[in-house]
Amino acid sequence: MRKVQKDLVAMKVVELKEELGERGEALSGNKAWLRRRLHAAIVSEYLESAAGAAGEYVEFGTLSTRVELIRSSAVLALRLMGPPLSPTAIGYVLNSAAAASPVRVEMFLDLICPFSRKMFVTLTEGRVIERAGDRACFVLHQVPQPWHAQGSYVHEAALAVKEVAPDLYPNYIGAIYECFDKGKFTDRDTWEKSRTQINAELCDLAASVGVDRAATAAKLAMRASADGNNVGNEVTQAVKWICKHHRTRGVHVTPTVHVNGLEAGIVSSGWTPEQWLAFLEPNGADFWQGSKLQ
Repeated sequence: MRKVQKDLVAMKVVELKEELGERGEALSGNKAWLRRRLHAAIVSEYLESAAGAAGEYVEFGTLSTRVELIRSSAVLALRLMGPPLSPTAIGYVLNSAAAASPVRVEMFLDLICPFSRKMFVTLTEGRVIERAGDRACFVLHQVPQPWHAQGSYVHEAALAVKEVAPDLYPNYIGAIYECFDKGKFTDRDTWEKSRTQINAELCDLAASVGVDRAATAAKLAMRASADGNNVGNEVTQAVKWICKHHRTRGVHVTPTVHVNGLEAGIVSSGWTPEQWLAFLEPNGADFWQGSKLQ
């Protein structure tokens, strides 16, 4: 792709200035507004030749505003398309050996919810997933609940661990629940703590299950960017994806369980391992209505 054709840009700038007249002088300090207007003016003629234009600038003369032009066709295309989507399936398959099973059991869990903790412990320590074999694929979905502010940090840390050491992700989830059961990461525990302090504890916990602490901390560190103030971190986009996913699916209460894409309201966090296995035994022949439950 060739460099920006400055004569085309200059022509568009002149057209823009003539259109605005005196009003352009009043708006000259609003670089974001000017950038949008300039983009709109030249995008149709310019898209294919814009790639490779990183660092190109044009002086606006009487407007006395220096605006960075479109950096590449890829960047511009992103502005014209919809929001980014996750490159992989949302959620974490807890039993990869059964990933191809036609039966899919999805657990939507908050990581600082006592009822979510109870369900996770029953399924894992109660060996429900193991004993179910290849009859069902179990998928864990994170659901941050906004009324527990610190929950966002806990969920971010779990997503960071999922990226840094995916094989250790279930161990980390178990460790979070174990700490939560002892009063950690609760409202009372975190009320006077900063985000940095909570993240440090979460990174220490990651290290305790064998995850690289520095790599986890790097994922949670604020991005070094001059583009606005809400810059987020390396897992901010992942948080957006998991939230969009559970909202799209209509999930509010945690835990919520879906079987083959539909909510299974019969499932309870109070179930024992035996009740779970009885629910799974008919393998859908009873339309997941719990015919084997006592």
